[in-house]
Amino acid sequence: MSTACGVYCRRPTNEYMLVAFAILFILLPLSLSACRSPAPAGQPTATAASQATANPRALAEYRVQWIGSQVPVSMPVASDQVIAVTMKNTSNTIWPAKAVADKDAVFVSYHWRLNGSFVDNYDGVRTELPHDIVPGEQITVANVHIVTPNKPGAYQLELTLVQENVAWFETRGADMIANPVNVS
Repeated sequence: MSTACGVYCRRPTNEYMLVAFAILFILLPLSLSACRSPAPAGQPTATAASQATANPRALAEYRVQWIGSQVPVSMPVASDQVIAVTMKNTSNTIWPAKAVADKDAVFVSYHWRLNGSFVDNYDGVRTELPHDIVPGEQITVANVHIVTPNKPGAYQLELTLVQENVAWFETRGADMIANPVNVS
């Protein structure tokens, strides 16, 4: 017994230690997971392996090599644009151009960033692939449809791929191709 702080105290017993460990190792992690805020749009919320396992329509791999893009350095505000992009399927998985029985289609799309933050609608317009893209195939999609932001500024146009209803490729570890664009 001790009254050093003016309070009646005693040493914890094994019973108290068990309760303390139960709270610390069982209840605390559960309560912390409930308090986490959701990830920002377009950011991964779980590992690619766990997401692929959770969604049978997901591709086995999300890998792309961006060869190049033909993006003007300047575009008008709130305008429709058409650009070209060349890419290579570096995965071991076919990218379906149309939804099939067990896989959703893959599209070329984009995001706009201003000062590092996403602007307007995170989801860019989808452009269909001309055909299924087999592993190792390089293709140029010459009709990628882009809608520019509603306000002028120095933006980054990030070109990416998306498997509709499943995932953005960059959330599964794939690269994007970023192009500086002055929207005026």
